[in-house]
Amino acid sequence: DAVCVCTLSAKQACQTHPGFDGKGVCNAGNQTCNATNNGSATTWGDCVGSVGPSARSCASAADNDCSGTVDNAIDGVCQCNPTSTANCAGGKCKSSGSATQCVACLVNADCNNGTCNAANVCVCTAGYTGSHCEFLAFRGIGVGTDSASFISNVSHDGSVAVGHTQVSSIPTHAFRWVNGTLSSVPALAGIPVSVGCDARAMDSTGNIVGYCESFPIQSLNGVTTLMSLTPSTGGARDISKDGKRFLVNRYVSPEHVPPLTILLHAGEGSATP
Repeated sequence: DAVCVCTLSAKQACQTHPGFDGKGVCNAGNQTCNATNNGSATTWGDCVGSVGPSARSCASAADNDCSGTVDNAIDGVCQCNPTSTANCAGGKCKSSGSATQCVACLVNADCNNGTCNAANVCVCTAGYTGSHCEFLAFRGIGVGTDSASFISNVSHDGSVAVGHTQVSSIPTHAFRWVNGTLSSVPALAGIPVSVGCDARAMDSTGNIVGYCESFPIQSLNGVTTLMSLTPSTGGARDISKDGKRFLVNRYVSPEHVPPLTILLHAGEGSATP
């Protein structure tokens, strides 16, 4: 009745959440029947323990929105877990709290050779490409009038390349390419114009070695000189980073005899087979 509204110590559910209770963190509260007025009446006590649905958090392993699925389950809303990069294939997980998506970058540091724009896309500096600007962009190298180009060597940082272009399978123009700028390696003075050259390697100072026909050459600051080698025929194939040692193929006759590879020590006048 109006005085004894409930049976003493009885309990009942309160603040329920139809369709949600029993899923995830959601539960109805409960309240207990208590005596009042020195035991002459009863009333329901406070409702305690009620937990209703809240916004989904893609970083939470709980089911906060009481959908029956944990919040950090990967789907169309939570495309990735912001506490892990496992779902973004090398990208970054951008979170807005209740939703996430895989993007290329969040900060400039995520772009190797570029910057991160407002759309979370890497904007690459000139000469680089890739979703994280991690690759050098392909650029044709060589003399446009020749039929083909070949790179013989590339510096460790990818900024310098040397090689040759050719006509009818014969090396014609030796070149040096630095960050997109192409320059020609002059032919050795005194040799026939018809004889081509090939740049094979370079050291850290820009000294280039190679050959013009059967003459080993060095080229520095636009000046090409004959390397000291007895006999003088051969081809310089490689150079150490400090420019003090060269790898040269020395040609011998008759032609079927294999070439002799020797190591020249610059400035020391010695050759080691």
